[in-house]
Amino acid sequence: SVAGYKTPGSCLIVSNRGWLAHNRISEQEAGMLKELFGCEGMNGTTNMGNALVGIGGVANSDGALIGESSSGFEESRIMQALDLV
Repeated sequence: SVAGYKTPGSCLIVSNRGWLAHNRISEQEAGMLKELFGCEGMNGTTNMGNALVGIGGVANSDGALIGESSSGFEESRIMQALDLV
């Protein structure tokens, strides 16, 4: 599970360059995700605070599409987490 949810796809946006996870993941879960995906990532939100980031965006190694309600801060954090800056 990720942040207590048994649907990890709704809690993650992942590419081969980075990942963004539910805002309430633990340090242990972050370490597990780093090891599992082989890249750095971070926690965050989309669409003005939605922690289920998997329903607010998609990404690949070339770019990302995120919900139009996402704030500038969220957009910046997503781009940083996915190593797109």
